Amino acid sequence: LWQAGAPGSYHAEYGFSTMGYEIAGGLGVKMAKPDEEVVVMIGDGSYLMLNSEIATSVMLGLKLTIVLLDNTGYGCINRLQMATGGANFNNLLKD
Repeated sequence: LWQAGAPGSYHAEYGFSTMGYEIAGGLGVKMAKPDEEVVVMIGDGSYLMLNSEIATSVMLGLKLTIVLLDNTGYGCINRLQMATGGANFNNLLKD
């Protein structure tokens, strides 16, 4: 189990389904704490929604380390659909 190294060193969005937030959120943290290393973990579906923030980071000269997790689509949305009794619909990317 991963543990944050110090108070205030971990930020996450839980429960609001704000897909596409991760890179922009990491960029905001980097702007607030430019001397800190910022690591962003993002799923492939969320990455497809707001990957343009990588260009913003580069243009501003703010380094982010981005870890991209590939579960072949919008896994959180798929699980939410299934948990509410519905069938999954158009949220998994197949090869």
